[in-house]
Amino acid sequence: MQFHDIRFDENDIISFRSDGQLCHNPFEVALQALLGKAVLEVYHNVDNMLIPRYYTLEDLDDPVQEPHAKKAMEWLINHYQEAAGGIVFSYDYDGEYEGVRLNAPWHSAFGQAYSILALIQWWKYTNDETYRTLLGKAVKGLVLPAKQGGCLVEINEGIWFEEIIGENMTHIFNAHLVSLIALIKAREVLAEEWISGYIENGLNTFYRLAPKMNTGVGSAYDIRSAYDLGIQLIPCELGAEIAIKSITVESGDMKRTLDIGGMEAFEVREEWIAGIDWGTADEEGFRRILNGNDRHPENLNEVGQHTYTYFNRVKNSGNCFKIVVEYKAERATELRVNRNCGVCGFLPMGYVDRILLAKGKNKAIAIIPCVAIAPHISQVYHRFHLQLLEELNLLVQNFKASYLLDKFRKYDESYASVPHVEAELKGIAVSVNDQCGLFCKMCDLGIKNRESSMFYHMKHENQKLDPDLLIRRCKEYGSKLEVVQIVGTEPTLYPELPYLVKELRQCGIKVMVTTNGINLRNQLVPLIEAGLSELDISIDGPEEVHDEIRGKKGLFAEIMEILCREKGRIREAKKHGFSLNIGVAVTPMNYLYLEGLLEQIKDSEIETVWCTHMNYITAEVAAAHSKLHPYFSIGASCTDKMMDPLKVNPWKMEKSMRSARNKAKKTGKNFICVPQLENYLDYKNFYHFPQYSVGAARCSAPYRTMQVNSDGSVCVMSRCYQFEIDNIKNKSLEELFYSQPMAELRSCVREALWDPCKRCCAIM
Repeated sequence: MQFHDIRFDENDIISFRSDGQLCHNPFEVALQALLGKAVLEVYHNVDNMLIPRYYTLEDLDDPVQEPHAKKAMEWLINHYQEAAGGIVFSYDYDGEYEGVRLNAPWHSAFGQAYSILALIQWWKYTNDETYRTLLGKAVKGLVLPAKQGGCLVEINEGIWFEEIIGENMTHIFNAHLVSLIALIKAREVLAEEWISGYIENGLNTFYRLAPKMNTGVGSAYDIRSAYDLGIQLIPCELGAEIAIKSITVESGDMKRTLDIGGMEAFEVREEWIAGIDWGTADEEGFRRILNGNDRHPENLNEVGQHTYTYFNRVKNSGNCFKIVVEYKAERATELRVNRNCGVCGFLPMGYVDRILLAKGKNKAIAIIPCVAIAPHISQVYHRFHLQLLEELNLLVQNFKASYLLDKFRKYDESYASVPHVEAELKGIAVSVNDQCGLFCKMCDLGIKNRESSMFYHMKHENQKLDPDLLIRRCKEYGSKLEVVQIVGTEPTLYPELPYLVKELRQCGIKVMVTTNGINLRNQLVPLIEAGLSELDISIDGPEEVHDEIRGKKGLFAEIMEILCREKGRIREAKKHGFSLNIGVAVTPMNYLYLEGLLEQIKDSEIETVWCTHMNYITAEVAAAHSKLHPYFSIGASCTDKMMDPLKVNPWKMEKSMRSARNKAKKTGKNFICVPQLENYLDYKNFYHFPQYSVGAARCSAPYRTMQVNSDGSVCVMSRCYQFEIDNIKNKSLEELFYSQPMAELRSCVREALWDPCKRCCAIM
């Protein structure tokens, strides 16, 4: 069914319309009872979709005083049905799924589980026995057999909490997983030991079926009796001269053969072929595959090889199915097998992604798990599965399905495309001195973390970069150098800074300076007069927060006073291309105060607020990496106890970011976050699961840039790995960029990120 017009109804209950009918979904209403008015924000970027969301209860605020949360809880209390001593929460609209017709009122383990979670939260914050009593009845409704009006069905000598109840139930995974979470949390509140039996039985059933959740390229939504199979056949070698006569699919007692020699094979029916790369058939009925080698020469529709075969309704009657290819080949070779993953395009077939072909006329057989052709769910649902598995892994000792987490994370990363990039130096970062003047709590230099890469690369006692040497090296490289970003240690304490800026600007290079503002009083005007392209001031929150983090009382007020005093000069410089921005390092110390910062700078000439989520490497990640890659060693970073990323509450982070964006919009400021995290799950992953990627799938820094330090030494970036490249005193920028150490790093990180890379600004 199609959903539209998702909004609050006249009673302030989240609703939507379908076929002209006003509809209410207990899952959404329960979410409103937990989140309040903010529930609509989870739909702000998506049309016609009811998005699955899960929030750890401990992260959420007290819902009791929130009017929209209160109205949602009242709706739940008034919209349940009695069922054999329990209660179930009903959907007030008709629906259909995989042949199961749902007539209102109907119920589901999915909505039931979320209603249980809402009741738990309201009991927690009120101690009102009304909620505890309803919670007990809702749990009974969840574990009541479906035949008696509940949500439980018997399956494979176990139990399943079913989302779509009726004939031909498909056993949807997310409903079962969230039901187990709800039962575990309800057991804590109710102290009823009988619940444990349902939890244990439900977990054991899931463990038996967990392999069917893993398609080999993504996670499956449910377990259907039949799947539509679309495959793409690609010769792995150019000139392999592969021709195919027939393709057979066998599953259980089903055997279907498609002869592709005749033109009728292109007619759309239960099985057929499609694509312009099927050549003509010879007299024996063998049809040659044209092109091959992964990509079509004309790259039509960006999908590559156009040789497709379709079999509708392939039975899922056992653990495996068989593909038999009758072929002839001039030499031994391989045939790649991709499967149709819907919106994700054609991806390698899970588990068996290629078929070996011997020379001559033969039949090749590939035996593949049935789950490999299960529908590949969207990234939204895949990440939802990941979140539920992570939660169960925290709640259940020795969670036996934890092995799925690493697999599913890798699939999640596969959604990000990794285009080929040629190494070409476009810009450099420069650290001109080793002085700072501050003791910032998020900075490895400020807290004197001698094991960190920043300390290793940037702390050279009493070293100051020779400006003329840098200018000469930049001129040598020529017009290909687009930007020089002067980042440290504190550039405004470098007396030659205006001279350096002026000389580089006269070479046609964009010059940016990042400053903590400690010497802005003396350097702002000279920098503007030198033609500076962009000034980025590090400000981490409203006045008190900023000064506490930076370790200098009065610093915020001083910066703002200087910007106010020179407002006219700044405005005039903007006419000639100058821009003034601030950079915010988002950390556990300031993430709740971003709206306050926007308020305090609203009347300033600051154009853009750049928020960068904290770059951090845990001690565990650093030690494990350095043991595996001693040449590219690295130390932990952001190690101050106040910088513990687990101190970030992802729900409060989401609310704070939303408020800050709204404030920026009202005050005419640009508000940009790096990486562009969108919601609770993004923040949870970023701050609580550092071993998983959040930004780009590959680091582009060694392909585009490098950093010159105050002693002339060169590294990729100050936070990057601690290995030696060389020095601008000895080599040109071009020689350094294309040197063996840089080329070796590029080869190491070309295909995948190392763990310390996953929270670095270079991939954000």
